[in-house]
Amino acid sequence: MKMKTWAVIFIGIIVVGCTQDSPLTEGNETQTHLTTQRLAIKDQQVLARYDNQQKGLYQGIFVSAYTQERGKLWVNISNDGVYSAEVVMNDGRMFFFERLLSQEKNDTHKDVFRFVSETNSSFSIDLGDFNRPIITHAELEGSPFFGVVAKKTTTKVPISLTGTFEETGNPAYSGTWSFMADGSNPDPNGSGSTYEGLTGVVITIDGNMYMDEGPFEDTSTGCLGEASPTLSTFALGTQGAITDQVTQFSPASETTWNIEFSKNILQGILYFDAGCSKTPGGTFTTTWQGDVRSGSISVDL
Repeated sequence: MKMKTWAVIFIGIIVVGCTQDSPLTEGNETQTHLTTQRLAIKDQQVLARYDNQQKGLYQGIFVSAYTQERGKLWVNISNDGVYSAEVVMNDGRMFFFERLLSQEKNDTHKDVFRFVSETNSSFSIDLGDFNRPIITHAELEGSPFFGVVAKKTTTKVPISLTGTFEETGNPAYSGTWSFMADGSNPDPNGSGSTYEGLTGVVITIDGNMYMDEGPFEDTSTGCLGEASPTLSTFALGTQGAITDQVTQFSPASETTWNIEFSKNILQGILYFDAGCSKTPGGTFTTTWQGDVRSGSISVDL
């Protein structure tokens, strides 16, 4: 089993450039503009001419640094002539953002775009390498958040599923657990399906974000056979299972995790384990700072 190292990002407040951001005008101008005059970002069609440019559409996750709050993030970099962003939380709350223009230009940060909302929410996106966008300085209603997005093109459509984890009997050891497929590995098992190869697992806990970018181990699922881990908009795994994955949080910790979820559109949610028996969901076991912890993973299907 291969070991993967997790990238860790810490919350910080950094001034972008040497400028003072101007606040938005009070009132409902921003939200009205985005909700009534423009097609929702998630419903827009990406333009082929932006496939290899900074402009276009980006999508992914927006998750809390300290709690289990989580949602999806869409960013519009002038795909339709407008710079805007939208967050839809798992509980249905929606947040609309507009680009914040600095009072003076600074070429050093010309690839960094700041987005703000009238709800004390904001984030920056660094598109210096638009194929590896970086979300920084994220807040939602004044609370610290993290974001991870991938660029959407005419040939690559990112997929993400959010979720949570919690140690059995200890709700204090909990956070968010999300899955990403950036669209770079479509149908890795050659089954002719719309499933995409899993390219990222993102965990947040205690103000930190950990991201495993693979490669992920092929899953051996007994009667379901062996296949590469995949992701779709309604399911995880090949026929519902990703088993025996090992990730290293840090030199002092190691986590084994299994996700055994599937969803049948006609029959509702089905759960399978490696032996094709029904099981209540995903699990993890981690050795964290010398303590062995285990618990459950829930995915928002």
